[in-house]
Amino acid sequence: MKLHWMLGHSTMLEYMEFALGYTPHVARERLRVARALVQLPATSGALATGQLPFSAVRELTRVATEDTEREWLARARDKTVHEIEEMVTGRAPGDRPDDPARPDLRERRLGLSLPPQAFALWRQARTELANERGAEVTDADLLETLCRRFLAPGTGEAGPTHQIAYTQCRDCKRATQNGAGREIDISPEVFDSAACDARVIGSVDGSTVSKATTTVTKRTREQVFARDRGRCQVPGCRASRNLHIHHIIPQEAGGPHAMWNLLLICGGHHVANHAGLLSITGRAGSRDGLSIRWTSRPPWTPEEAAAFRKEMAEE
Repeated sequence: MKLHWMLGHSTMLEYMEFALGYTPHVARERLRVARALVQLPATSGALATGQLPFSAVRELTRVATEDTEREWLARARDKTVHEIEEMVTGRAPGDRPDDPARPDLRERRLGLSLPPQAFALWRQARTELANERGAEVTDADLLETLCRRFLAPGTGEAGPTHQIAYTQCRDCKRATQNGAGREIDISPEVFDSAACDARVIGSVDGSTVSKATTTVTKRTREQVFARDRGRCQVPGCRASRNLHIHHIIPQEAGGPHAMWNLLLICGGHHVANHAGLLSITGRAGSRDGLSIRWTSRPPWTPEEAAAFRKEMAEE
């Protein structure tokens, strides 16, 4: 998309905000929907012909995929936007309309009214986090990162970054996170990323107190941080705080705590991996033996953006 360059704006978001008058949140949502519609021809057609309003399409793009969009379109027929919102709540991309809703996917709404100086800091922090990760970040990404860095400041080199209480049912594997005395359902990928690099206190239901253990020893942690230079190893990411030690072969699949199976990555990319969005295979510490690639394409990395700017300048 080169329109924003031709009109003197460095990014499409900047163009949408200053030229079209969108708020930053609305601009990001519009871009998200536009990118999703590239893979959803039937949904795109329903929007173009007026069969569905944009607000309905916006909700459907949160869950519909190339394989499931026609089922979602059929189910959305003759429904109000509010009914469609309820229909997609608790479901992930790839789920079908008849799949059971998952409580761990139900978003909680939080509204903020900020004074000008706090709003300026919010925008600046978002830009810094996006630059650090090499990709656009959502409001939820930013708020979670700010909270985690306040609760567990530092890089994670001194010990596991997860000083937050998680609980998982032995039988159904339902996981919760303690939020100031309240148990809140979380997704499996959030729990799995925490379990990679955590202090485990054992069962709290038994009659005896279990000895607390860590998934990665202090000495191994020191070696991984030294080898990976204390920064996230995902190409394009510059994160050097809130770092996790990730098991390339999962522990539940027999993955060992050996150096070749341990990789330093930031919290955001760790959850992306456990969600199936980021593939990490091979052996850590080996330039040729390690493969990190996106299975679901994120926004441009800084290197790709720089290459595009160079191309535009040459034209």
